[in-house]
Amino acid sequence: MFTVVKGFKKARLKFVLEEIGEKISANVTIAELKDFILKSEQYISDPKFVEKILESAISDRVSSEQYEKAKLKREQFEKERQFEESEKERQFQLELGKVKLNQELELIGQVMLVGTDNCKRIVWPLGKVTEIISGKDKEASLVRVKTSHSTLLRSMQRIYPLKINSNGDITNLLPS
Repeated sequence: MFTVVKGFKKARLKFVLEEIGEKISANVTIAELKDFILKSEQYISDPKFVEKILESAISDRVSSEQYEKAKLKREQFEKERQFEESEKERQFQLELGKVKLNQELELIGQVMLVGTDNCKRIVWPLGKVTEIISGKDKEASLVRVKTSHSTLLRSMQRIYPLKINSNGDITNLLPS
């Protein structure tokens, strides 16, 4: 009977003894617990009942171990998924930074419509981007635009690109 119990924890044997109505002290060895079970009145009168209690305790232990293994697997999977997600996010941010840098570099020399608050869009001046100024967060926030009359400093939100490049025929419209 106790070959099934091999590796059985002390707490489970105490549980079995409590189920069959035996009182035990706290500092008892596993061998003594086995002897208590074998010599108990319940085991002598109905050994199958005690074996069922043992089997249910063993099946409870096996199912709890399987649950713990599945829980550990889920946790490991979740850690791996989070790592992969953070790695993808990092890659995305790197690529996004490269794209933004390329777009910012492409802005230099572009002809833009310079927005002003006090006049209609039809009257807004054209200007050529000469410099991009980064803010504290190292994102492009301001541009220096050269118009026919002056050089202006505008935020990125206040300039509007045209579908033409400054390398075309509009050089006579803007000062060089």
